[in-house]
Amino acid sequence: MAKLGELIVPKHADWPDEGIALWENPHNGFTVLAVHYSATPEKRTSTWLADAQRGYSEREWAQEYELSFNSWAGRAVYPLFDRARHVAAGHLEYRPDYPMQRWWDIGKHACVWAQRIDRELRIYHSLQVAGAFGTREKRYLKWEVDVSGLSQFIEYCVGESDDFFPEARAWRDIIDPSGFNSDVNHIRSSANYFQDHNIRPIAGETTNMDLRIADVEDWMVMSPGLQIDPSVRVVIDGFSGGYILKKEGASEVPDNQSGYGHVQTCVQYGASKNRALHVRRNSKRERASRLDPAMHDTERYLGRKRGRGEHYLSY
Repeated sequence: MAKLGELIVPKHADWPDEGIALWENPHNGFTVLAVHYSATPEKRTSTWLADAQRGYSEREWAQEYELSFNSWAGRAVYPLFDRARHVAAGHLEYRPDYPMQRWWDIGKHACVWAQRIDRELRIYHSLQVAGAFGTREKRYLKWEVDVSGLSQFIEYCVGESDDFFPEARAWRDIIDPSGFNSDVNHIRSSANYFQDHNIRPIAGETTNMDLRIADVEDWMVMSPGLQIDPSVRVVIDGFSGGYILKKEGASEVPDNQSGYGHVQTCVQYGASKNRALHVRRNSKRERASRLDPAMHDTERYLGRKRGRGEHYLSY
């Protein structure tokens, strides 16, 4: 079976040149011309490939360059995750001489405890409000808290911080950026509830899902990079395949409303605020400057609005 990138090419196709396939569709009589990046001689080298792939996830590269029309729905959001590499062999000790961090998601409230120690991002603990997995899932009860409202959840997590990290000297609290928006009565925001508990919250870096996931992946490829205490089961199981892409219209988007999605959102805010590479991955506009206009719809790639708004990975 012949393939051009990840595109299956029919047996009766002609190959006018390397990286180019031409055939007539017998069902509708349409002539199909498929062009792969390898049609350009200078793009056939390992040097070009290594440079071009920088900043792309596996999904992005397959969709943009390898002529992949496969659906990613149901697949893990983080195929780079490796238990042997990213889960510590034993208990991770926190460092009182480094600031402790709490990463918060608001809505179906969740909290992740972590530290950045030079080139290492350590995750020690996580909690979320009860019911995130529904009534039938019993495996994660240890990491759920039966409280009512954000204020009670914050109070519980502050107490948990004192119990688990009693020698911590300083705390940074990173929350969902929307937490600074006022409620429907324009009176209070979620950030005010943190302030009620003498916490000065810091807004997460971005709400852009593409960038947040890229920031987490940057920590995965670093050494030692992402390190998770083996007790943080909800986070680990989410990374291992519980946190998946779902179908939303013509797009596949991370299922942030699943039981795994809330702590994963916390991790994304934390990773973005503690950026691994100190600079943002190549922006879409920078990537587009390397594209061949004959092979890509650069206007859509840049994210300019066309009708309904675009979602993560919709291009």
